[in-house]
Order: sequence, then structure tokens, then C-alpha cells
Amino acid sequence: MSAFSAGPIQIRMGGYGPPTTTHSRALKMIGDRLLAEFGAAVDVKYVWNVMDLGYRGEDVLWMVEHGILTLAY
Repeated sequence: MSAFSAGPIQIRMGGYGPPTTTHSRALKMIGDRLLAEFGAAVDVKYVWNVMDLGYRGEDVLWMVEHGILTLAY
């Protein structure tokens, strides 16, 4: 085992609605499945509504293209 560990894979998923929407619930299902499959090897976080952070809903594409989010709807 190496002295340097890269740590878990960072996965950031987001959209432009509250966590109760069907799209947000689908992101949570994906995240739960990733955690079940890979455990501590992944670090899954959610940004339910990018507009709460000052972005526009249509910015999610740009955010994925620039690595701010890993996956978005």
C-alpha cells in the first residue's frame, strides 16, 4: 500500500429543484446505489438547487462541463 492515498472519488450531483422532485429523488437513488456498490471509495454530495447558490437552472450544463458538478439533470 502506498503512503499517498488519493482518497475517495468525489461525486457531486445537482439540479435546479428541491430534494422532493422526481429528478432530485432519482439523483438520490443513483447516489445510494453508488454508495452501496463502492462504499467508502466514493464521496457522494448533492446540490439540490443550484439557484440557491446564485446560479440559474440552465447553468447546470456549464457546471458539469467545468467540473463543478459531476452529474446534473
